[in-house]
Amino acid sequence: MLKEKISYGLGDFACNLFFTMFTSYIMYYYTDVAGIGLFAAGAIMAVSRVVDAFADPVIGRLVDRTKSRFGKARPYILWMLIPMCVMNVLVYSVPEVSGSARTTYAAVTYILFSVTYTFLNMPYTSMLASVCTEDKERLSFNMFKNILANSGAFIVSGLTLTLVHFFGGQNTGRGFTCTAALFSCIAAVMLFICFKNTKEKVVCDSSDMSFRASVGVLVKNRPWIRLCLICLLTFITLIARNQAMIYYAKYYLNRENLSSVLLGITNMIALPCALSIPVIAGKFGKKKVLAVSHMLICLSAFGIFIFDTNIPVIIGMTCIGSAGFSLATSLPFVMLADTIDYAQSQWGIRPQGLMTSIFGYMAKLGIALAGIFVSAILSFGGYVDNTAQLPSALNAIRFAYVGIPMMLSAVTSVLSLKMKDVSAV
Repeated sequence: MLKEKISYGLGDFACNLFFTMFTSYIMYYYTDVAGIGLFAAGAIMAVSRVVDAFADPVIGRLVDRTKSRFGKARPYILWMLIPMCVMNVLVYSVPEVSGSARTTYAAVTYILFSVTYTFLNMPYTSMLASVCTEDKERLSFNMFKNILANSGAFIVSGLTLTLVHFFGGQNTGRGFTCTAALFSCIAAVMLFICFKNTKEKVVCDSSDMSFRASVGVLVKNRPWIRLCLICLLTFITLIARNQAMIYYAKYYLNRENLSSVLLGITNMIALPCALSIPVIAGKFGKKKVLAVSHMLICLSAFGIFIFDTNIPVIIGMTCIGSAGFSLATSLPFVMLADTIDYAQSQWGIRPQGLMTSIFGYMAKLGIALAGIFVSAILSFGGYVDNTAQLPSALNAIRFAYVGIPMMLSAVTSVLSLKMKDVSAV
């Protein structure tokens, strides 16, 4: 069982090599490296989410209707391993061509990256509901998932810019391409191990389940609906903070390298937090712990806002916020498995793929909205890449980094407290 838990966690280690680099650096790569304007970058993200709105439910239905000797979700890890690694390189390989051609290339690769990632990550995520049934075991599987996910994120956060400079020197674009290629090679090995050493133990035959029946269950499943809203707000908060972080460090604090430190802290703090989740969630209940996690995020943003450019305080508050984000981004995935069980117990059907795909879409929609909000706020403030910023631009950067997280985490904390607990915890 330990081997299986570690192998399952390696899947999210691999996914976070893709995800963390994408969510933390893609905006910066587009604006300051590839020369794609803020408006165009925001538009690309918006169009991608429109595509996902159609693609994600299709992927969910495919998983629900899949029959194979490997299970329903697990085979997608094997099938999508190579395509995902290829797209991870291509998205950071914007060619030096005319402006419109660059934007078109970025849009196509961004959309394909997002769809490919969903084909890989959504089935992987849904496996938590089928690798085991007991609540304590799910928390244990999720603990290994979080530890290894944050280990992958820690590597990306701490080493990306260093590797970019190592591989690219003065050619930052080449540095990003080579760094993405290195992470892809590592991820390929981890994903294969995940596929080889895991097994779906709960596999219900849902191939004959109608789409109408599945949607009917989703509409009635209020805990799942609230969880999807929480997921949306959580990822807007997280990604707005992460994407604004490099701008905040580079222009507001005049310490560009500090962004790697702050991102590294986020993932370093997440490791001990992941170990504590089974204990504290078992003692206090998942929804209470989730609410407290967002309170910590709010407190962290407020502290950074108050103490402004005080680096030691910023680092301290980042530690507090990182503990909050660790809990806030991990618990919903266990709670998602609970809502899937709840659907089966209440209405007799288990639309696992569809429920997971729409939940995952909320995360991706949050990522896109965060990108749109950050780009719009910076553009409104008069941001100009690679130059000294006007006071209005600096205020815009500051608002994106602390204002959005402060407001949204307060709202999400209240939503978490009001959510019905459908688990055994």
